[in-house]
Amino acid sequence: MTRKSSGNSFANSLQCARNQCCLAREFTHFNALLVNTERYTPFPLKIQDKQNILAYLEQFESSLSTEIFTHYTDNKNFNLLLNYLIDKVNSQGIENDIHIEIPQSFSFNQYDMNILLSNLIDNAIEAAVNSIDKKLSLHIQYVKGIFYMKITNSYNRPVLFHKNNYLTTKVEKDVHGYGLTNVKNIVKKYDGTIEFNHQNKIFVTKIYLYI
Repeated sequence: MTRKSSGNSFANSLQCARNQCCLAREFTHFNALLVNTERYTPFPLKIQDKQNILAYLEQFESSLSTEIFTHYTDNKNFNLLLNYLIDKVNSQGIENDIHIEIPQSFSFNQYDMNILLSNLIDNAIEAAVNSIDKKLSLHIQYVKGIFYMKITNSYNRPVLFHKNNYLTTKVEKDVHGYGLTNVKNIVKKYDGTIEFNHQNKIFVTKIYLYI
């Protein structure tokens, strides 16, 4: 009797884990869809659309078990976003160093943070995966109303600047330029600053936001 119960318990746990993985994959897919929608259009989504998206994300997050995710911070929403992005880094075989100091009490606009981090980290991934060293580091912290992020990645392709602006080296320049434009709009929204530096095949992005 006990063995049968244990077997059922194991089967139920296994099925639960499978369900959670399916939800996690769908959450990841929806995040990607959201980022790509914002990245490849010059027109921001309507406020009502953003509210619907946030409600949908919150519904997913409440259904996901934190046990299937890597722990970077006690802030559940931020941890979910980091898992989605850092999984992409790991899937490309990029050597990485992650340092996160985000308190559990940190409150943020999920839509803005999603667009900000996803665009910048995706750009860093693309540069790193096409480099010789294939390295990426991410440092994020929030202290006394100041959100700080530093992304460092290796690169090999030429870096183009014009009038203190970083220019994409991708073939579809008209399409891919919207991602960085949206990032700058979010930085401006929070009265923040963004800085790019590159030297010795290392590209550095620093952002300060006042949240």
